[in-house]
Amino acid sequence: MTTVVPTIQGYEDADAGDFTVKERLKTSIHMNLLFYSIVGAIGLIGLILLLIMHRAWDGGIVGFAMACSNTFGLVTGAFLGFGLSEIPRNIWKNADWSHRQKVLSHRVAKMAVKLDNAHQEYSNAIVVAQATSNQMSKRDILRPYMDIIDNMLSQMLREDPSFKPSGGRLGENDMDYDTDDKSMATLRRQLRRAHEEYYRCKSEYMTCVMEALNLEDTIKNYERRDANRWKYVSSFRESRSGKIGSILDTIEFIWRCILRKQLQKAFAVILGCMSAAILLAEATLLPSGVDLSLFSILIKAVGKQEVLVQMVPTPPATITLMKMTWKTNTCFRRLLLVKTQL
Repeated sequence: MTTVVPTIQGYEDADAGDFTVKERLKTSIHMNLLFYSIVGAIGLIGLILLLIMHRAWDGGIVGFAMACSNTFGLVTGAFLGFGLSEIPRNIWKNADWSHRQKVLSHRVAKMAVKLDNAHQEYSNAIVVAQATSNQMSKRDILRPYMDIIDNMLSQMLREDPSFKPSGGRLGENDMDYDTDDKSMATLRRQLRRAHEEYYRCKSEYMTCVMEALNLEDTIKNYERRDANRWKYVSSFRESRSGKIGSILDTIEFIWRCILRKQLQKAFAVILGCMSAAILLAEATLLPSGVDLSLFSILIKAVGKQEVLVQMVPTPPATITLMKMTWKTNTCFRRLLLVKTQL
């Protein structure tokens, strides 16, 4: 499974622009071999350094496994420890509406530039594909590949009739894609990448804009709470009618304008406490005779009562796992992006 799944994933990946099953498999295997070779080389270097630093090792295989486990925990905490303080701090700051407005304004402006660049790249890819198709004769041996690209481009444009290519231009080497099947696969791959990048940037831009508008709505409703009788008035939908609608508007106002801010601050405090507990547990990982691990203390406190052993540590453990998953999510996404670019 460790070899089949990555191979299938690479085969189905949009970056595999090859036209035949054999070529797509070769591209997938080559991409995975390159990625795992780099990861394996890094792991081998770490293992060699570990053996050099512990020449007189008396712990055997078990001691070596324990040392690897402890080293992995310490290295992971060192590399990903930034999230231990960054996540609670960002949640606390985002609870401040004025700070969040500044962040969203900056992000919207940044995403607008990225969207414009992505639109330009997508337009260029469309122009190149169309120009390559126009200059290729019907009898060209590469024409079947070009027909596949033409059909893919037509489907992309049908899916979004509102998209209008603009500013597309041809570079010096943009008309050299009709030389062989590899160059045609490169053209198809670039068109897919440009298409996906444009709609990814568009989605992120619209998400930022909608969040900024909703935040502005929330601030306006809080400032006009007395005039609106503590009812939430949205700029994106019509007011609710009836007695139940009035109650729902009041509930929405209380949630958006009062409760959510306080819950965000409370959640930030809880995560800050969990970060401190994780740091204490990692700092006392070595046998020093002092147990400062929150989970170890909880388990020892309940004694041999199996029900309490299962129930008491569960909430903090769940929060900790969620927090660690959250802070590592970005790192793994960047790692997958590096793998794709390889």
